[in-house]
Amino acid sequence: MNFIFDFDGTLADSSLGIYEAFKQSCIKNQLTYPDLNSFKKIIGPPINKLIFKVFPKIGEPEKEKFIMNFRKEYDNNFYKKSKWYEGVVETLNYLSNQDENNLYIITNKPTEICIKLLEESNLYKLFDTVIGIDYLLYMGTSEAKKFSDKSIAINYLISEKRLNKNKCVYIGDTFEDKISSEKCGIKFIPALYGFCSWNIDNSAQFKLETISKLIKFSNIT
Repeated sequence: MNFIFDFDGTLADSSLGIYEAFKQSCIKNQLTYPDLNSFKKIIGPPINKLIFKVFPKIGEPEKEKFIMNFRKEYDNNFYKKSKWYEGVVETLNYLSNQDENNLYIITNKPTEICIKLLEESNLYKLFDTVIGIDYLLYMGTSEAKKFSDKSIAINYLISEKRLNKNKCVYIGDTFEDKISSEKCGIKFIPALYGFCSWNIDNSAQFKLETISKLIKFSNIT
């Protein structure tokens, strides 16, 4: 099985670090920052889209300055405030030890930061490929630009690795993750413990109250 994971809100609770970087950027731009609980409900999109959820009328020059400040604050300091959700380390190790499984990450997080966090916890070796929003830029490919949508990143991975879509599942915590998975024609499993509030039918076959439950799914296909 090809397990494709989101990062923020699925593998790691990065809300505090993202919030602190956002808060500092607000202060530098003389903007009123939201409270943490309200902010956690909108985490998911990359910063160039997230900012409009808080400041829908922000101008282009101010937006660019804000994003530059955010990236400086988060990439150099606050990314370290991420914490793995309970059961993540054990679950990833278990899945990677099964010969029929391959593990991947597709995230709106910058590729280098994602890899740093994985390496610091000795988890990077478990993944075949880690694709952040800037993966093509990070790899220096001829198509060097950021992914505008997760579905594009998912299709890129499927094409590059020649994956069978029937053997792929995306695990994420937001509605964007669900929509992107469906757009690509692969299965989706919601991480109910993440940032998004889900209204899932109790009869739903696959859902994760904790990531450890992924081990119990004997027949995802």
